[in-house]
Amino acid sequence: MRSKKGIELSVNFIVMLILAIVLFGFGIYFASTLFAKSGSITEQAFDKFDAQIEGLACGTADKVCVPVSTRTQEGGQAVVMGVVVENVLGRTIDFRIWGVPSSIYVDKAGVEQSTAGMESKLLVSPAVDNQRTVSLNNRERRSLGVAIQPQGVPSGTYPFNIYVEYDDEFSVPEARSYTDGRPIKVYVVVP
Repeated sequence: MRSKKGIELSVNFIVMLILAIVLFGFGIYFASTLFAKSGSITEQAFDKFDAQIEGLACGTADKVCVPVSTRTQEGGQAVVMGVVVENVLGRTIDFRIWGVPSSIYVDKAGVEQSTAGMESKLLVSPAVDNQRTVSLNNRERRSLGVAIQPQGVPSGTYPFNIYVEYDDEFSVPEARSYTDGRPIKVYVVVP
């Protein structure tokens, strides 16, 4: 009889040991999954925080503003520059926005260089030939994105000009620049 009870206790011990190891493994898996997801939740929270700060960075008196004018290109990806446009013209107006690369850039050594011959590598969307049009009511404010992607260019800081114009039946064509004739300057750093 004693040997039966001893074997029964040994089998129970082995079963309990296996269950403990399995539960411990599930606990480790659960904890690692929880910590991995908390990192992505933290990133999402910071992205929302950045968007809120971006909204605060534009003053209430600014009709056009770029909250962040310099961005670094990461891994050859497109850089999206946010442009905030507020209609202060007193009625619903159609606004057009587009970007073009500058004719110069600053290389790593701090020397200005020409972008001649690099025009096809300095991609901007919307560009002058496919302008984005958005209709804004009076006092309506909207963030618009301009995607910029330098491809296969030397390291340096590349300026881009962003234009905002409006279509209004009451104005002459020369007075349709919404930024008083000056483009908005943004910069993309290519490491």
